[in-house]
Amino acid sequence: MLEARAMSAIPCCTCGVPVAPNERGQCYECIRAEVDITAGISKTIALDRCSVCGAYHRNPQWVSVEPDSAELLALCLKKTRGLDGAAGANHHLKLVDASFIWTEPHSKRLKVKATVRAELDGGLQLEQQCVIEYVLRGGQCKACERVASQQLWKACVQLRQRASTARVLHHLEQLILQAGLAVGAADIRPVKGGIDFFFLGRHAAERLIAFVGTYAMVRVKQSQTLVTHNEKAGTANMRHTWAVEVAPICKDDLVLLPRPTAATLGLPTPLCIVAKVGRSILLVHPQSARVGSVSEAAYWKAPFAPLLSRKSAKHFTVLDCEADALERSGTVAAGSERGSVVSACALGAAGSRAHPREGPRFVRGDAQVVRGDDYEHVLSVFTHLGRVLSAGDTALGYDVAASSTLDDVSAELPAGAEAPDIILFGKLHAGQRKFRKRKGTHTRSRFGSSTAGSERGSDAASTLSATESQAAAELDAMLDALDLDTAAEPGAELARLQLRPTLGPVEDEPEDGDEPESEGEEGEEGEEGEDQRGANGAERTAGGVRAVVAPPSTAHGS
Repeated sequence: MLEARAMSAIPCCTCGVPVAPNERGQCYECIRAEVDITAGISKTIALDRCSVCGAYHRNPQWVSVEPDSAELLALCLKKTRGLDGAAGANHHLKLVDASFIWTEPHSKRLKVKATVRAELDGGLQLEQQCVIEYVLRGGQCKACERVASQQLWKACVQLRQRASTARVLHHLEQLILQAGLAVGAADIRPVKGGIDFFFLGRHAAERLIAFVGTYAMVRVKQSQTLVTHNEKAGTANMRHTWAVEVAPICKDDLVLLPRPTAATLGLPTPLCIVAKVGRSILLVHPQSARVGSVSEAAYWKAPFAPLLSRKSAKHFTVLDCEADALERSGTVAAGSERGSVVSACALGAAGSRAHPREGPRFVRGDAQVVRGDDYEHVLSVFTHLGRVLSAGDTALGYDVAASSTLDDVSAELPAGAEAPDIILFGKLHAGQRKFRKRKGTHTRSRFGSSTAGSERGSDAASTLSATESQAAAELDAMLDALDLDTAAEPGAELARLQLRPTLGPVEDEPEDGDEPESEGEEGEEGEEGEDQRGANGAERTAGGVRAVVAPPSTAHGS
């Protein structure tokens, strides 16, 4: 009897349909007709969209989304008031479904059909649908505003290397591309002697400067310019410019050291060959095979420029080369501790880093050479390539006696010392260029296209401008140096492949008229920078110039 009373139906107070008892005394259809749970939802909402790039404003930034995408739907629903809270005193909404309704593209309207659910008094669940219209308001995002007002950048990095062959600059360019630091740049402009990077913010520019400083010796100068200012708000719009000067020293350059620097290193004469360039400069005295290192601080305190570069290199035929017997192993000098500062004179003929099974890197040797094919005039020269050269080889060197720098060299030499007629710094290996061309290695260029290191034909040269041809030649010289080093030390091949991603078609057949590849001393490429401390087993001195003790190491350095 009690159960029958509990389950007895009551007539709806509106339409009279029998329904289960509830607080409203109405059926579901009457409640749905009288109660609007979507009343608290905004039906018309303004949505900001950039009229130039089509990006939508999502406070506090602008985002680019595809039309009718899930990302755009989520952005619209976030702008809708009432969906994320209560629509009434006792109605708590829950979004069940949402979808776009097709509108004309030129109408500047977006329509979304949303299905919401609410729980009424007494536990009754009610679902309703509503259409929300979004009106697109025109405007411009911050990036497009800067373009329209000609304020394209806020930070500029001017990367420069004042050298005849900007090989270090080309190498830094490849590292920047590999690291992806140029992706966020507003503009990249090649200029004479370097590259200009323009950024929308100073943080990206500072990251680029810090990255370059880890691979090369640089000197940075910063300046700023006032663009606009607001006196009432106390704000100002500034443009920041960094002039980043890379040391004009490249590997295999012939340099004349300042006398204080040469005396600190303990070298017989200030005339040296650059063996490696990174965050410090590794120098080798060609006549004695002694080495020394100049730190970044010491170099900029007393800078020096190259006398001759690889552009001035000549070919010499080696008739005979006899290496001196080694008296020291090149690990740590006698009577010294590991990591201590030892004079370069105490090292004798020992070089810097070398493979433990191969001995020192630089060995003093007495070579008999001739200029090119002139076998009538035989020249005797002391060289640090005694471990590399042998009879029949073709060496690269500088003809100091025939150069215009002979008077400058003679004036800086100590009393009684004479400038050598020739100085050798490298060795030619036939077939290296063809090997690189078969592998099809291409390098990205700052001119916007991939430049193949093997393109030297007349057809390729005729299509390039004068600036592009010079840049391609400098880039090809850097690739030559990389190839010669990869053949000398394990692990360098991986670094070369990482440095130069393949961007274009592979050339299977070598071109006619190719010259043999040039090779210097066996070791790492000089342009790849690294802090020499620890790798060479020596500490920095207070003056910044240190001698090098060369412990055996198999790690590939830069």
